[in-house]
Amino acid sequence: MMRLLCDVNEEGRQALLDYLSLPASTVLADPWNHFVNGEPSVGSIMLHTGSLPALAEFLLRRSGAKALVRLSSSGAITGLFTDERVAQYRQLLRDMPHSTHRWQIQRLTSGTQPHAGSRNLHAATGRSL
Repeated sequence: MMRLLCDVNEEGRQALLDYLSLPASTVLADPWNHFVNGEPSVGSIMLHTGSLPALAEFLLRRSGAKALVRLSSSGAITGLFTDERVAQYRQLLRDMPHSTHRWQIQRLTSGTQPHAGSRNLHAATGRSL
């Protein structure tokens, strides 16, 4: 399978449109399922499986993650949301120097997280789409 059918609720639709830099008035295809995470589905989209790690990173940053943990062999990604959890993961990597898993921790600095209303703000001019 090259693409996956993804139904979204309203929160997911807004996040997806922000990620794709589409206008808020964009209408998605009709949903296949009635509910997503207990909320009504408002649309669906087909996403290439290769785009999912980038979308996950965008959403983790948008949610305020302090660091990202990646497994380089599979592209898996998770977010760390507290300084304590970042320290625990760093210690785990030190405790397992010969692990076959290739985990990497990327500490995020404030200001790197996209957020509602951040739709493609051009750093040099301040223009947004």
